[in-house]
Amino acid sequence: MALIEFVCPICHGPLRRESQAYICIRDQRSYPVTAGIPDFRAAAEGRLPLETEPALVSCLLSEYHNRSFIQLIELDPSLIIDLPSRLRIRRRIHIESGAVRAKSSLDEIQRLITLPDRDQYLEIGCGTGGFLVAAAGVFRTVVGLDISLPRLILAKKQLGEAGREAVLLAAYAECLPFAEQSFQLVVGSDVIEHVQDPLKVMREVHRVLVPGGAVFLATPNRWSLTPEPHVNVWGVGFLPKAWREPYVRLVQHLPYRDINLLNWIEIRRLLRLAPFSRWHILLPDLPPEHTVRLPYWVRIIVPLYHALKNYSTTKWLLFLFGPLFHLICVKEELGIRRRATDNPTRDAEGNAA
Repeated sequence: MALIEFVCPICHGPLRRESQAYICIRDQRSYPVTAGIPDFRAAAEGRLPLETEPALVSCLLSEYHNRSFIQLIELDPSLIIDLPSRLRIRRRIHIESGAVRAKSSLDEIQRLITLPDRDQYLEIGCGTGGFLVAAAGVFRTVVGLDISLPRLILAKKQLGEAGREAVLLAAYAECLPFAEQSFQLVVGSDVIEHVQDPLKVMREVHRVLVPGGAVFLATPNRWSLTPEPHVNVWGVGFLPKAWREPYVRLVQHLPYRDINLLNWIEIRRLLRLAPFSRWHILLPDLPPEHTVRLPYWVRIIVPLYHALKNYSTTKWLLFLFGPLFHLICVKEELGIRRRATDNPTRDAEGNAA
């Protein structure tokens, strides 16, 4: 695995590595290192880690060598403990099947685009590391970024149990601590709906991609006719933004913060503003490894979903009300520059969407 050179996420200047921190040579800003994981979150002013994070980090590190990955998950209240009982099993299955689902997503990416190389891979919002485990079998160097240091410690444990290696760091996707043209592929699964500034994220991802490199994003549809996947509540995305939090608390007794799902219209608007020359909005296939955690009645209608998305007269309904989208954006080759609006959005079969 090749070394990844970090830069200051604010000025993109060089960093000096010390025993327990990275120091920006230009402004002397310090970025600490915990359990071998650099923390670059200081780049975002006014955005602080949760007050409970230091205690949870300490707890995870104290039990790191005594528990398996699945057992460590039990120590993170936000993952399992604080959920209603009917959601805990689904969340556990989702986490445990992360690497399997990621393998099918990587296969899809490689079918749809030709990458310039398979040297360096970055995942934003890597969570507990399921996608990293799959990517480490394909790319020479794998990097995982998340805003949660506890999740990164869990990812480190999962990677170790799988016999895989990855570079892990805490940072915000709006302030990436990497030099320009560092990665062939950037992946963000269920992350664009959680960031504060999606357009800034897209510009940062474009900056760190090599020419011909691509970003792959998976995100739920705000107008989906299925329950909102984070909290399993019907109709959340059809409500005004100010009403969603009170509604979810009333129905599911859960918080609904830092979640801003996008519909097809909003995604098209975002991609047209982003600096990519080519982009595609896809209606993905839903293989069994992606649907195992869904309610039984949803799994029953998956064949109908697959049938509808293959016909131009019905796929529009799925762009409007289907469960999720896959987005692929390709950075222009050197010397080639086309406006995104000059290239129509196309679905997986290459038909204009």
